[in-house]
Amino acid sequence: MTPRAMRKAERAVHLVWALVLVLFVYGFLPSWGESAVRWVVVPGIAASGFAAPLSKLFRNARGRLLTSRDRAPV
Repeated sequence: MTPRAMRKAERAVHLVWALVLVLFVYGFLPSWGESAVRWVVVPGIAASGFAAPLSKLFRNARGRLLTSRDRAPV
């Protein structure tokens, strides 16, 4: 996935989560909304916020691991 596509996807996910939060704050969600916000929306916001930095961290670590395996033993 290109960086531009990743930013667009993250932005869309954050906008959906924000819409649900706004509906919750202003009281437009049905009775099940409080549980959904507590157990789905808030963890979803946190996970989507950490997705890009964690994927970059894992990609860099994987690249370092692969290059260290390719080197000849000393």
